[in-house]
Amino acid sequence: MDNPFHRKMLQDKTVAQPEIPEAFKEAGMMVHGSDFTTLRQGSNRLLRRVGYATARRIEGPWTRCDRPLISEESNNPAIWFDQDQPVRLICRDENLVVKIADSESYKGPYLLKNENVWPGARLEDFYLFRSGGEYHFICEDNEGSVGGPSCLR
Repeated sequence: MDNPFHRKMLQDKTVAQPEIPEAFKEAGMMVHGSDFTTLRQGSNRLLRRVGYATARRIEGPWTRCDRPLISEESNNPAIWFDQDQPVRLICRDENLVVKIADSESYKGPYLLKNENVWPGARLEDFYLFRSGGEYHFICEDNEGSVGGPSCLR
């Protein structure tokens, strides 16, 4: 659908238009997240594990990966692609423990680099980016243990 407002934003370069890494161009588009259908063994609780689906166009058809990117409980992923760096994935488990994993391809396999980025913190909903040669992320800090107490009371 043609939207004059969106077209104007793109013409004015108001919207960031990042370079798509060569290794990702075959997919065109990717979404990542959990399937919310797999139950934990011997339980009626969900086992959430990060996966992805790809498509050339938003309308599909979408192709879902056939295995989780990280075999253990994982949720709320953010991913970073860089031309000459490994693909970096940040996620959390059911206890909001933050994990970082790297891979040579968005398809995996991913190797856990850090299994508890901030011990004692309860973080989720990540946005991962790189600036000045360093990785950074924005997230929700459920207890104010990293960002300090909330000013919205």
